[in-house]
This record gives sequence, C-alpha cells and structure tokens, in this order.
Amino acid sequence: MTRPATLIALLADAVLCALAGIGVPLLIATIGWLSTAGWNEIGWSTLVDIASALWALGLGGGVGITIAPEFLPQLQLAEPFAFVISLAPLAFAILIAWVGWHAGARTSDDDSPWLGLGVGTFAFAIASWLSLQFASPGMVRIDTAGAVITGTLLWLAAMLIGVRVWEFVPWQQWLGKRTDAVMTRLGAALRTGAGLLAGAVALASLLLLVSVFTGMGRVIGLMQALHLDVWGVIALSLVQLAYVPTLISWAISWMLGPGFALGSGSLAGPGGTEAGPLPIAPLMGLIPDALPPVWWAVVVLPLAMAVGITMLARMRTPDPEVAPWWDRFVAPVGGALVAALVLGVLAHLSRGALGPGRLIDFGPAPGWVMLAAFGIFAAGGVIGAYLPLTTVDSDASEQGPGLGARLRGFVFAEGDDEPESAEPEVKAADKPTARVEGTSNTIDLSEVRAERAKREREEARTTMPKVQPREPVAKPAPKEAPRRSKSAPDGDLSDVLRRPDEPDIYADLDDEL
Repeated sequence: MTRPATLIALLADAVLCALAGIGVPLLIATIGWLSTAGWNEIGWSTLVDIASALWALGLGGGVGITIAPEFLPQLQLAEPFAFVISLAPLAFAILIAWVGWHAGARTSDDDSPWLGLGVGTFAFAIASWLSLQFASPGMVRIDTAGAVITGTLLWLAAMLIGVRVWEFVPWQQWLGKRTDAVMTRLGAALRTGAGLLAGAVALASLLLLVSVFTGMGRVIGLMQALHLDVWGVIALSLVQLAYVPTLISWAISWMLGPGFALGSGSLAGPGGTEAGPLPIAPLMGLIPDALPPVWWAVVVLPLAMAVGITMLARMRTPDPEVAPWWDRFVAPVGGALVAALVLGVLAHLSRGALGPGRLIDFGPAPGWVMLAAFGIFAAGGVIGAYLPLTTVDSDASEQGPGLGARLRGFVFAEGDDEPESAEPEVKAADKPTARVEGTSNTIDLSEVRAERAKREREEARTTMPKVQPREPVAKPAPKEAPRRSKSAPDGDLSDVLRRPDEPDIYADLDDEL
C-alpha cells in the first residue's frame, strides 16, 4: 500500500505541474507587461486569458477566440470575428509526461501502487481543471472538458510507465511455460521500437535544423511583417519554442513520405508544397516552397536507420545465427509496429486548427503516418535481420590491419598453435589454403599459423616474470653417529636396523626371536 508521504508527494507533483503549465507563460507575459508599461493599453486579466489559452492548448484542448472590431481596428472588422485554434504546443505535453513519469516512479517500489496511481491521476485532473477557471468568458472560450480529459490521459499513461505496470501483470498465469520465450521476444521488440523512435526523432531534428538555416530569411521577413516591438518579438519567439516538438512531429511525417496538411486541400511533402494563403506565423517560413522530385530520396534515411538498428541489435545478441529463421522477424517487425503506433499518437497530438475556413486542418494524418512508418521500419528491419555479420578473430585483429583483413570471416583449424619448427616443409601445391568469403582470393594457412606461433612465443618471452637468483643456504653439518664399542654387548636386531623417523617394521620379528 502506498505510504502517506508518497501520497502527499503525488499531490504536490500534480499541483506543481499545473502551476508550471499556466504560471510560466503568465510570468513571462507579466514581465513584458510591466517592462513596457502595458497597463496603459490592456489589463492584467488579458494576460491571464492568454496564459490560460496556451496552457489549454498544451493540455490538448481547443480555444475559441473572438476578436472585437475595437480590439484590432486595423483589421477593419464590421462585426466580431470568431475562430478556433486547437494546434497543440507539444512542449507542454513533454512537461506533463515527464512529471507524470516521475510521479509514477515514486510508487514503483510499492507492492500495490494502485492507490497512488488513482490519487495522482485524480489530483492532476482537479488541478488542471482549476487552472483553467481563471480565464474570462469574453474574449477566450476554452474547451475545458477536452483539455482536462486529454491531459489527464497523458498524465496517466506517463504514470503507468513510471510505475512499470508490466511488472504487476500475471504473465505466468496467462502464458504458462511460454512466459520466458514470449517476454524475451517482447523485450527485444520494445527495445527495437525505442531505438527506431529515437532515430526518427534525431533525423527529423536534423532536417528541421537544416530548414532553419535555409529558411531563416523567410522567417525574419514574416516576423517583420507583424510590426512587433522588442518585447513582442521575444514573447512570440518563446511561444514558437513551445511548438518546436510539434514541428519535429511534422518533420517525421515529411521524412516518411505522407507529409502534413497546411489547410484543407494543401499538402507539404518531399515532392513539394501545395498551399494556399497561410497565417502570418514566422515558423511557416521554415516550410520550403518547391522541391525537385529527387527529394523523395529522403525516405532512404529512415530505411537505412532501421537497417542499422536491427544489425546493432543482432551484434549485441549472443549467437544470433542459432535462432530459427522466423525468429529474426520478431524483434524488427514488432519494433516497427511499436514505433508506428507511437508515431501515430504523436501525429494525432500535433494535428489541429489554426484559424477559420480552410485553416481548420493542419498537421500530419495519423493513419498514413502509422502505415508509412510500419512499412519502412519493417522493411529495413527485415533487411538488417538477414544481412551477413562479418566475424573477426580477436587474436588476428591484433596482428595489424593487413593480416586482419585477410583473416576476416575465418576460424582457425586445430593445431594452429603448434611451433613453427614442428610443421613439415611442403610444396606450394600441398600447403593448406582457405578461400576468403565473397572473393576468389586464398591465403596460406601454414604461413598464418607460423606467424601466429612466433608472435605467441615473443609475447610469452616478454611477459614471463624475471626470477631473482636465490642466495645459497648453508646446510648444517651432519651429525656423526656414536661409535659402538667393541666391548659393548650385541643388541637386538631392531637396534641395528632401526632408522630415525621410520616406523618399527621389525617389531614382530623381535617378538618371534
């Protein structure tokens, strides 16, 4: 059962996560409001509305915004203009998952962590609901129910991972004698899936970094078009940083082939970008306008990554060639399925609306992302599962690159440790040879054995410890036995034949005599 101290810590984790989600944006907005004397134009309640809206988007809910004509007269609106934004900044989702994972880890050592899971989940749901009650119902309309439900589900999933819920599942009762085999293969699939996810995120981050360098001019131009002051530029840049994980999810979809939508009827992918009018958001400048068809070759990157991860997993597996042929499919195909499911959920979280009309559809399509990810990762995994692994003898690798390259793929025969002089001289045609795998070249094994024996003798000579000469020890002079007098009477036969430190073997003979 969960201890009271742990329950209090879980309550604190939930409350602190909700406070950080709404408090950090509100603190940044308040600093800018005070530094620019913003109280002359807007009240502090507007900052609360903005922070609440951003936190609601981070939880996964939607935010309805109504712009009055007097609020932005430069738009020349005849009547209030309303629209919905639901594109989530996934930086808040990362915050929720990280704190939830730590909260779940607090109860991982308990025999029954279910009370702690329930208390932590309920506390986060209440804290997130209370944090969204400060927004005024005028300008901002928050989908509180959707935000609380989505955020709580993410929190619960992170807590389950932190508590290692799979350790509490009765696998032995469900699987019986197959438990060890199933768990071994399941663990291999999960590790492969985690590697595929990490590789996909790394490649997408690299592509995003390249787009930042190539599209920085467009980003600066869109920023200048907004006519913001210094603090406005800083605040907008911080908000866009919260959307960087969302852009990474878009880059993963772009790299896998399906691309992502830029509004209804618009698509950006490796083959180019077909988009209509877009909102003036500086991050939209990172999207390339037109690309040649050769950019479809970017799909090779995740394929090669899957091949490399599968081969790395095989190298870390003892005796990978002993397993049956079908067993090689389990880890790569299972890992591809795990990675595809996670990327599908990530695509769903990074999809939403950015405005009215055709702007209600932004982001990748989860179904196509899962299908493309599974196909590419499974194909790469199968290729990596059947590519031959080259084995290098550890002793031969120390002899230098030239000889090590010749010995690649060989196992020395018996008797290769014999000294060089013990081998009889044979003709060149009778010398034992072996063929190098994949080539028509052969090597002389007798030369290899002789060279190896010579090297071992040299190593034994250099590593043999030096023996210090011992000083001679003077032996004690032997004691002279006392001479018997001629006049002394003759003794028993045992007195004549007895030796010191020897048993008396003539005792029975003396008795008979």
